[in-house]
Amino acid sequence: MEERDEHSCPRCTHLCDLQEKLLERKAALFMGLKVKSILATQERPQVEVFKQSVHTFYEGCISYLQEWSSSFTDMKCFSWTLLDDPAGWDEVESSLRCVSSKLPNIHINETELFDEVTSVKTYTSDKIGLWDRDIKPADERWAEILIHFKHQHVPFKNVAVICQFAMCLPGTNASVERIFSLMNNTWTNERNRLGLETLKALLITRVNFDDCSEFHARLVDNHSLLKKIHSNMKYSQRVTVTLKGTVGLFI
Repeated sequence: MEERDEHSCPRCTHLCDLQEKLLERKAALFMGLKVKSILATQERPQVEVFKQSVHTFYEGCISYLQEWSSSFTDMKCFSWTLLDDPAGWDEVESSLRCVSSKLPNIHINETELFDEVTSVKTYTSDKIGLWDRDIKPADERWAEILIHFKHQHVPFKNVAVICQFAMCLPGTNASVERIFSLMNNTWTNERNRLGLETLKALLITRVNFDDCSEFHARLVDNHSLLKKIHSNMKYSQRVTVTLKGTVGLFI
């Protein structure tokens, strides 16, 4: 789970699935056949002690997951945004209620949202199987949908708000830790005169590009940006002042 920068919805789904599996194993007191064959050779009191230990083990695992997954409780209603199955209106309505409570200043038109969700269901009905085969993550699925809707002039502004809310919440603090690590590597003692805007620009570039070749490929065809880089417009305007008969230039 730590290998990918996932938002909180997939993490919530993984944790819920794991809890359900452990609950089923606890109810059945699941043990492997090899373990059972060894227990068959033991005395009954020893077998009962071992079974109790297994039960305690499952209880401990479930309790641990429940405690540390409590922060994902509100995210269960956003599971439909993963597009593993066609979205149901009841799920969308629950997520709408959550977004409205968290962002009261954001207005979402319910009637328009219903129509937009219907459009999403129509588009995804033949796509989910293909996406599953290609193991396409939810963000790429939504990107495909919204690009298609934009080209076909299909409204999507309301459903986009809910998706943005669901996908902006990180599943772990790994992304934050990476930002601080990059910041420490960039803002060194030797480069302590970096302004906040310059530091921000450097971090955005480092985070959004995997390597220099990708950055070069993105930059080489952007002639307007290259022209701005080579111009002096990126610097503050020079101001000429006179101090005690001496002319100085300040940037």
